[in-house]
Amino acid sequence: MEIFSYTLYGILIFITLVFMFGVRKKLDLISPTIMGSLYFVILTLLFTFKDINYLHLIWAMPLVYLLILFGSRLYIYEPVIKIFNLICSLYAGILRIGISKEKIETAKKIRKQELKKELEFLVKKRIKVIK
Repeated sequence: MEIFSYTLYGILIFITLVFMFGVRKKLDLISPTIMGSLYFVILTLLFTFKDINYLHLIWAMPLVYLLILFGSRLYIYEPVIKIFNLICSLYAGILRIGISKEKIETAKKIRKQELKKELEFLVKKRIKVIK
């Protein structure tokens, strides 16, 4: 069982690093994905510095994915949005040290334009279906 628990811990470290590099490389990510990366970092630090059996990762890692999934649903409640976005922007800012602010803003602007075009396409498609 000890080998299995260390394998789970290795998987956790790998997933954490993948999420962290993803947040740094893909500059137009939305907040739930960034928050998911932060959840994995916290989980990794928790299991590294506390004396917790690594077998608890069997339920803890899927829980993080559920938090990411339901984190995108928190946008309904406005005060939560502000806190959520503040935490995400601070974490992303730390990971993106050395990347110019202009480059990040350009990537976000391009993402917004793509989403707007996609929304317009879906609206047009729905109008055709209704007619």
